[in-house]
Amino acid sequence: MKIIVSLCLAAGVLAAQYGPPAGLAKKGFYLTDGSHYYLTPYLYSATLPSAASFSWVNQGGASEAADNGALTMTNPGTAGVNVRGRITPISSTTNATFVFTCTMTLASHNDCGVGFYESATGKIQTIGIVGGLFLESNCFSTASGGTVTNQLDSALSISSAPMWVKLNAGTSLNFYVSSDGVNWSLVLTSTKVTCFTTAPDNYMYYLDSNASTTGSNYNTLLSFASQ
Repeated sequence: MKIIVSLCLAAGVLAAQYGPPAGLAKKGFYLTDGSHYYLTPYLYSATLPSAASFSWVNQGGASEAADNGALTMTNPGTAGVNVRGRITPISSTTNATFVFTCTMTLASHNDCGVGFYESATGKIQTIGIVGGLFLESNCFSTASGGTVTNQLDSALSISSAPMWVKLNAGTSLNFYVSSDGVNWSLVLTSTKVTCFTTAPDNYMYYLDSNASTTGSNYNTLLSFASQ
């Protein structure tokens, strides 16, 4: 059974009931006036992700395609841990906001989200949706698994669409989540050496389709802003 984590993606309750606000038309996951793209429910101004800004880590059978302004990563089901990621350098401002939605087969180890990557070692720290039911953060010693150490495991409380995650790579690594891009909760703070040898130098968005019989899974990146 496939579930879409973050339902109501189309255009929010008001848009569904009354149509888009004047001057805005629905396009894929967004409302747009032709030059600006917005996400509901608060008409959050999306920063459309650029495929050219990201590069692959452990691509395997995964792929990425443009999707009405968004980028959708697809990963077929595979046995064992394999984090298929797209990375982009951490900017000097050390803050990034991701907006994404996951479409996954309901399986205990299917994993979809965003995180940090250390290019010198290949180490990863993720925050994402695991099994369609839990918000987790995990440390991976390599993209192909290695040692996996759990840092956060809580019931998924994000019930609206899509999911916002803010990453901060200041003195510590801070992970914030939101269901609307306005109200944020700090869910985890880690030292840089909790998961990494020195410190991460890239952000990433990823899929880990860790169940060979469950078909493909999808991570659609709707907005990415490095502030």
